[in-house]
Amino acid sequence: MTIKGSDPTNQGFDTHLKVTISWKYANPDGVRIRVYGVTACLPPAGRDPAPCLVKGTPLPPRVRELIATAAAARGKVSWTWPSWDDVGGAVMADANHVYESIVVAAYSDTGHSKFIIVATGEYCSTCTY
Repeated sequence: MTIKGSDPTNQGFDTHLKVTISWKYANPDGVRIRVYGVTACLPPAGRDPAPCLVKGTPLPPRVRELIATAAAARGKVSWTWPSWDDVGGAVMADANHVYESIVVAAYSDTGHSKFIIVATGEYCSTCTY
């Protein structure tokens, strides 16, 4: 995942961020990549501080919001959001969304792959941001 800032409103600082996620896939016919923002921090039990998401954590639909999609053959997907300031332990935010993690999965007519963690925030009960 790469993030590049821009200032299209000429305010003297980055007001927008272009986020790009890229991948390699051997046989992309009919496969689409979906990028989701995870709205809940789901740290492993008994760890503090801890990542908000670790491999194998279930991701029910209620904690996923679709951010972007692209054909796998493209090799990347990008979107632009307003620049975010300090969002605590989260990884990304705009006026209406705070995402604790970003995940991707490949989808086809037969189902989807496992979710791959692109970025994850941090759970810390004693931290101040």
